[in-house]
Amino acid sequence: MSARAHTPALARARTRARASTSARATSKGPSRDLRTVRAGPETATPTRKQTFLDDFAISLFAAALARETRTDVGGDFNGVREACLDLVRTSTSARETRARAMRILKTLAPKWAFGAFAAILRLFPDWFKARHAAAVTPVLMGWLVGDAEVNDGGEGVTYEDGEKAPTSAWAALDPNGERAPAGYKQGVLLKRCRVLEETGCAAVCANVCKHPTQKFFTEDIGLAMTMTPNYETYECQFTYGAKPKEVGEDEAFKTPCFRQCTASTTMKEAQCGNCLDPDEAPESGTD
Repeated sequence: MSARAHTPALARARTRARASTSARATSKGPSRDLRTVRAGPETATPTRKQTFLDDFAISLFAAALARETRTDVGGDFNGVREACLDLVRTSTSARETRARAMRILKTLAPKWAFGAFAAILRLFPDWFKARHAAAVTPVLMGWLVGDAEVNDGGEGVTYEDGEKAPTSAWAALDPNGERAPAGYKQGVLLKRCRVLEETGCAAVCANVCKHPTQKFFTEDIGLAMTMTPNYETYECQFTYGAKPKEVGEDEAFKTPCFRQCTASTTMKEAQCGNCLDPDEAPESGTD
């Protein structure tokens, strides 16, 4: 084994890899019957301190949701929660919920801005853009999802030029520079997703948040990403650089409605009727 394998950077990489693997291992789906037992952690909802910029971002997002749902929900996080639930309640199918959420996402900035951002990203290698997307996510998205931290997102991450990537831009310039496993610093762990906890709705998580965000980044921005929610803890693992699964193959969509969900009409069913359409189940084909 080379001397570089023992460097502090790679030691930290392995530590993060073990931690993020542990987080993902609990994200395979609920182990309890969430039709009868309240989903999520039993501890109290954490108190969140919001800044002026947080309030401003929330008001803009609430306004975008209200334009789609055509309801006056208010400009605070309660308005965001109610608009997300209304999006599920008033959609005729899971596909319609996802399509409406995607329309909302695309109104948050001018179309040219998204195109310019995607063009700039194409100038950089996959590991570089994925790692920097992970670095800014906790800073830019805390107002919506709560506290988050960067970790390693190795599962599902591949590179065109090999299985490892430089540990930094400086290492990339050195042919003998440090290399780290695929996914190094390309993950973000949401510690307790605010949207999931506030709405108490699996369909909001899967179809208003997860699916549109994955699709937008992967297809519109050109940066593959996956989101793996944990309905037991309300954690969510982001992995930039990993291609998302089809909805019929994704465990996040195979959950019963939560007992506390106010949008559900299928509380007694084994699978939430708002997460997947009937023909999207694995035995019937995929999206």
